[in-house]
Amino acid sequence: MTSSPSTITPSTFRNLTSLTLLSTTALASLTLSLSTISTPLFLSPPPLPTPTLLHLSVSLLSISRTLFSRLLPFITTAPYLALSYLPPANFRGRKYFVIAAALTMLTAPYRWLVMGREERMLEARAKALAVGVLGKKECEVVERGLPRIETARYLVDRWGLLNLGRVAMLAGAGIIVTEPIFFTIRRFHIPLIHLRAPYDSVEPVGLESPQRREMTLELFTYNPRLIPRQARQAHTLDVFRDQICCRFVHEALLSKARQQSSLVTHTFA
Repeated sequence: MTSSPSTITPSTFRNLTSLTLLSTTALASLTLSLSTISTPLFLSPPPLPTPTLLHLSVSLLSISRTLFSRLLPFITTAPYLALSYLPPANFRGRKYFVIAAALTMLTAPYRWLVMGREERMLEARAKALAVGVLGKKECEVVERGLPRIETARYLVDRWGLLNLGRVAMLAGAGIIVTEPIFFTIRRFHIPLIHLRAPYDSVEPVGLESPQRREMTLELFTYNPRLIPRQARQAHTLDVFRDQICCRFVHEALLSKARQQSSLVTHTFA
């Protein structure tokens, strides 16, 4: 069952879009901090003892699993899939939302296939240390005898580098849906901001006496085709010359524009 443009209410689309982009940005930022803050902190001089490094690395892996196994499906993947069903079936942006959802879901197999070796080796050594198979001194001795690519410091550093791949997937998902989101706003006339406030001003030409009326201000991405001729002739205030235009249109002009153009007049397009 496909939805029609009338089912896309401004509040629903704005809230779901804001939630999706905010959650994606937050998750990408947290994931990036694991590679750019936590990992360098663990490896910064003076070097930490190997048992301490293993303990901290296991805690880091636990945080990573919580983010991507428990939170990811609910705060990013599900909203992207919901956004893909809001527009009509022939909407060209549907595929972008599906691609974004697929990118977020690919972070799980990415961890198993690409980062799994480092995680398994770190957890095995931390478990051996925890159950007493290796003591702290024996752990240091074993660490010095291992090849460089199998040391705890190298594994932690390698894990932090591979983790940037998940950051790229999340950032890519957010970038991909930016264009279809604004296309939907322009196509279905969904205002980003809607304000109503008292308006006192000199009446436009053609009206008999000044009266206190309500002024409607709606914020849209710039699309001059949505502005009827009467609205373009009204009192205007340019905010951003070529991208955004803020128009204060009197209630009488709005009513006349609706009747003549059979189009909902938007004073900000």
